[in-house]
Amino acid sequence: MRLSKPAARPGVLVLTNENPEWPEDDKQWNDRMLAHMSAALDHLGFRHEVHKVYADLKLLDRFDPREWIVWNWVEELGGKPWTDAVAARAFERRGFAFTGASSQALTGSVDRMQIKQRLMRAGLPTLPGIRLGQPRLAPRWKIYPAIVKGATQHGSFGIDHASVVHNPDELAERLSWLRENLGCDGQVEKFLDSREFHVGALAGPTGRLEGLPPGEIDYSAFEQAEDRLYSYGYKHDETNFGYHAVKVQVPADVSVRLGRRLRQLAAAALVALGARDYGRIDIRLDGDEPMILDVNVNCDLDATSVVMRGAAARGLGYTDVIGRILGGALQRLSGDVVRRGRSTREAAAESIVAVV
Repeated sequence: MRLSKPAARPGVLVLTNENPEWPEDDKQWNDRMLAHMSAALDHLGFRHEVHKVYADLKLLDRFDPREWIVWNWVEELGGKPWTDAVAARAFERRGFAFTGASSQALTGSVDRMQIKQRLMRAGLPTLPGIRLGQPRLAPRWKIYPAIVKGATQHGSFGIDHASVVHNPDELAERLSWLRENLGCDGQVEKFLDSREFHVGALAGPTGRLEGLPPGEIDYSAFEQAEDRLYSYGYKHDETNFGYHAVKVQVPADVSVRLGRRLRQLAAAALVALGARDYGRIDIRLDGDEPMILDVNVNCDLDATSVVMRGAAARGLGYTDVIGRILGGALQRLSGDVVRRGRSTREAAAESIVAVV
């Protein structure tokens, strides 16, 4: 592809995936998200195009990476889960600056033990854990109750009330279930039946990630400890009682000291995992000490998300958040242009954008 003369201000190529097999409700939700995004870009004064993809990203061949940045909402390709890193690598190979995490960070986000190890190396608080494959290895774990997560799954996928186990027999049974149903090992750690917080972070005016006011998950509708965890069904299944019963209070009712600590941990953990522009962490308290349970470098950004609601608690609207995230991609575009040999003045002129 022949590169054209760079534009004074790049356009925004909004890319999202849509699976033909999705229920109609999911497709309509996706359309609403895209409509909100388009309105925000209009308000910010960006020319933009919106495209849905399924199995490939061949449409990128029509666009000049010096003229466009990518708003990356591609979470999978070809209906295959956890292929967001594949999409990010395609952007990187073609030289596009794009929003959100790099392919390397996205690849690491589906390895729970790698996440835990990186947090530990950064000196951040997280629970000890072990990765177990075969059910016969269950006696190696000694601390109960424990929670068993898919070692190479993301978010809450594969997590339900049976994920909380109380003895080696239950642990072995859950390891068998993970192997048979998800084809993966289990990651085991102590189950904390305690306050749970989700804490977002957003790029500040300089591009540095800053923690946002935390949200607290309200499990008061549940009597059993095994039901007090944010399972996949609670998040995505409208027929599940937990989908309607679980509430998220943003901002959480916490002390000034704990709120500051949670915001600091969000920024530090996301940086340690290579996040860019935005992200979210999940935390439970072990006594008075926050413990990081998970780090999501590619979290939801709908109006009800913890990132958007946390930003709103700081006085930032939806368009403000979109502007800050775009600012990170614009800075990366400018840096790449400078590396190609253009002057700093030319690059800076292209990166001017109305962000807060």
